[in-house]
Formats: sequence, structure tokens, C-alpha cells
Amino acid sequence: MKITKFEEIDAWQEARKLVKLVYDSINSSEKFQKDFRLTNQIQGASVSAMANIAEGFSRRSNKEFTQFLFISKSSAAEVQSHLYVALDQGYISQEEFQETYKQAETVSRMCSGFIKYLNSQPNKPNKPNKPNKLNEPNKPNQPNKLNKPNKPNKPNQPNKLNEPNKPNQLNKPNKPNQPNKLNKPNQPNQPNKLNKPNKLNKPNGPNKPCNPINSTNSTNSTNSTNSTNSINPKNPTNPSNLRKIAPDVTLGKGVVLQDFVNLYGCTIDDETRIGPFVEIQKNAFIGKRCKVQSHTFICEGVTIGDEVFVGHGVMFINDKYPRATSGSGELQTEEDWEVVPTIVKNRASIGSNATILCGITIGEGAIIGAGSVVIRDVPDNTIVAGNPAKVIRKIAE
Repeated sequence: MKITKFEEIDAWQEARKLVKLVYDSINSSEKFQKDFRLTNQIQGASVSAMANIAEGFSRRSNKEFTQFLFISKSSAAEVQSHLYVALDQGYISQEEFQETYKQAETVSRMCSGFIKYLNSQPNKPNKPNKPNKLNEPNKPNQPNKLNKPNKPNKPNQPNKLNEPNKPNQLNKPNKPNQPNKLNKPNQPNQPNKLNKPNKLNKPNGPNKPCNPINSTNSTNSTNSTNSTNSINPKNPTNPSNLRKIAPDVTLGKGVVLQDFVNLYGCTIDDETRIGPFVEIQKNAFIGKRCKVQSHTFICEGVTIGDEVFVGHGVMFINDKYPRATSGSGELQTEEDWEVVPTIVKNRASIGSNATILCGITIGEGAIIGAGSVVIRDVPDNTIVAGNPAKVIRKIAE
């Protein structure tokens, strides 16, 4: 059975049940209601598990849908963690804890199954869109341009060649006076111009390396203003090949890419700006209107929401225990380790030279101080800094 709307997805239906259980637990306990911070956290996590399934379904590719399912799966785990806090504080009973915890586990398990299914059928939603472009109603009108009625007017142009005045111009009486110009006394000075060493004498050739510097500056300025705004990964417009963009990269509208970027298998949404010397690996997703500064590394499994700021030299990690070789001594391949995803939610900011360990979620509107090493989840609208990063204060909403 083909799914036509997100309400038909079993994982979304189970996530909806999870949201109801969370809200029922809060509404049945006055103590729980007074803990505003925990209430906001667990409500936001449960709603995120439900909403990201719906939003991912509306996206244009299986790859993007998979990223949103990872977010939903992470949000379900966040609900489970908050349930322990509510249980320890006496806000909910053991029965409520068990029921809600199992429901969150059901949502996570169904998201994992959906992810495996989508990975077996990569980017199928994109294929039906290609024939639609060929069947646009405006294209049949294009042959009319070839039959424009104005073209028969072109034979009138040969009349200009037969104008009677042109022979008079060739036979102007002033032509005999032209030899007088050649005999001007100033002409002996002209050979001096021809003897300039810079033009005819090519011993100055060793100085030519200075010229390409000026020429590259001029081309860089044009590329930064023109070609960076209309990059086609399958046919890069930069003549210097200063950008490495694989054919499987998906770019949204208005994406700006600076020189010396290395992109493959990733998705970058509308109006996002990527600075120079940035590498973004496959299965990484960056949302709309983000700014990624120079020398940043975004690895596989990283999902960045909308309007996120990533400073200079930020490093993401997707393996907690990396090894170069397997137990047999051979170099590891993709089959020898598992990617641990990382989530950065909307409007978060990450300072320069920060290191983000894998398997964590940076909350919406959170700020990571420069040089921080983030090893655990960061709550929404919170400032953290240090090594390891610790909570500094809450941001006033």
C-alpha cells in the first residue's frame, strides 16, 4: 500500500500516542506542572519525535527523510531520559513510567525499521519529478518562436548594401592628402616606441609569474560574485576547478559555495553559505539559511537544522572508538564500524574550534562557546563552554 500522507505512517501514529502519554502525565501531577524546565524539555522532545516524521515525509528525497527519522529517534530517547528524572522526583508513578518508556521505545524501533527501508530504495521520490519538467505545458509553445512572423523582414537588409552613397565614400577627394600625414616630421620618433624592451624583447619572460597573480585575483572576484551563487555540482562553472563537488550532492536554491570546498553525498538546503576549506561528507544534512565558516569538518551522520551558525574550524565526530584496522589487521571499511549520528537543532550557534562528539543533540537556540569540547546533550536555549563543556547559564527567551 502506497503512503500518500504522513498520517498513514505507523511510526507517526505511535509518536502521537507518545505525546498524549507525556501530556497526560504532566496534567495529572501538580508537582510536575511546576517544574517548568523539565516540562518544556519532555514536551518538546515528544512533539519533536512526532513532528520530524511528518516533516521528513514532506521532503524531496529519501536521504532527507532518513535524516529527519534519525532526529525523531533521538527525540524518543530524550523522552526516555526525562522520564527517569520525573520518576526520581516523584512526579509520575512506576506504572506511568513503564508505559511511557515502552511507547518511546516503540517509536524508536519503528523509526529504525523505516530508515532501513528507505536506505534500500535511495532517493526514489526524486525520480517522478524529472518527467514533470519535460511535460511542462509551456514547452510546446517553444516551436512557435521558430516561426516568428518578423523573420521575413530580414530580406530588407540587403538594401543598405546597395545605397548609392557608399561608392562616394570610397572615392572621397581627401584620400590624396593622406600621404602628407605619413611624411610628418614626427614619424621618425615612432620607431622608438617599437623598440621598447617590454613589448618586443621577450627577455622579460621570467617576470610573467607576476601576471597570473593579478589575473587570478580578477577571476576570484568574479567567481565570488557570480558562479558561487549558481553552482551546478554535475557541471561546475569554476574554470579553475577550485571546488570539488560530487555529482550526488543535493543543493537547494541560493546556496553559496566558496572556493576549496570538498562536498560529496551531502544535502545543503536553500540559502545556506559554505565558507572555504570546508569538507562535508556523505549522508550529512544542512538546513536552510545556515552559515558554515572556513576550515570546518562535517562528517557523515551529522544533521544540522535551519538558521544554524557554525564557526571556523569546528570538528564533528561520528565514531566514539575509531580504529584504523580491524581485528584481522586489515584496514577498516564501512562494514567494520557504525556511524553514530549527531543532531544540531534550529538556530543553534557553535563557536570556532569547538569539537562535537557523536551521539549527542545540541538543543534549539543553544550556544557553544569557542574551543569547547561537547560530550553530552545541550538543552534548548542554553550556553555551554569549556572542556568538557558545562552549562554557563540559560538564555532568556
